[in-house]
Amino acid sequence: MMFTRTSGIVKTWVAMILIGVYSFDDVPRLLNLRAAVAEVLDLIGIPHGEE
Repeated sequence: MMFTRTSGIVKTWVAMILIGVYSFDDVPRLLNLRAAVAEVLDLIGIPHGEE
């Protein structure tokens, strides 16, 4: 299973990062989850500290 920016888990992590419950560093290293979350954060202009 690969996550996309429209996956529910990606949307949930992005929302939790935006409201300050979690930071990007808290996103688990599960398959491509961090990359998908980073992609969404890049699209909305939120710095996350990972290239």
